[in-house]
Amino acid sequence: PTTAVTMTAATVTAATVTAATMTAATMTASTSKG
Repeated sequence: PTTAVTMTAATVTAATVTAATMTAATMTASTSKG
């Protein structure tokens, strides 16, 4: 069970980081375009 929890947490974390990175990249691109 512990392994499953760890894997789930890792997956959620990775998804969150990816989403945050994409959001930041989009905001940066929008700002750069003016």
